[in-house]
Amino acid sequence: MAACSHQRADSGASDTGSDLGPGDTMLDELPALTPQEIELRLQRTRKELSNRRKILVKNLRSDCSNQEIHELLKDYELKYCYVDKNKGTAFVTLLNGEQAENAICKFHKSIFQEREITVQLQSTDSLLCVTQLPLSYTQQQFEDLVRLHGNLERCFLVYSETTGHSKGYGFVEYMK
Repeated sequence: MAACSHQRADSGASDTGSDLGPGDTMLDELPALTPQEIELRLQRTRKELSNRRKILVKNLRSDCSNQEIHELLKDYELKYCYVDKNKGTAFVTLLNGEQAENAICKFHKSIFQEREITVQLQSTDSLLCVTQLPLSYTQQQFEDLVRLHGNLERCFLVYSETTGHSKGYGFVEYMK
């Protein structure tokens, strides 16, 4: 995540600095959060960051169908499945990251239709960092903002481990 700097570009000062832009709130104006509220926000961010639920199934036969991939992954809840017959690859979106990890563990390097298949997470080259958000932004406000630009795969704010308040940036991934 080096491509996303969490330092406020409008000031270069700390979160409590006086060089605030329109809509910004000074950190000391935000309500104090309990340690439990802080931990809940941090856990939610960690969960969303690791919630990579898209997998690739490679080395499929050229005649492999969507139905056969559905049958292979019948123990999982598939949200999307597309088989590229030319590449011998299936693009699959599962219910959550836990299902994706379980499917990888179960099927990677396994034999399917007389071929050894590779199952791996899809790259997240479409995870965008949105910066310079007001520190008072809630998760719902962030979702409302980024939903205007497409269907969301996932989005989440990044919170301070000390205060539990937004650091002024978040991540969004849109459905393709």
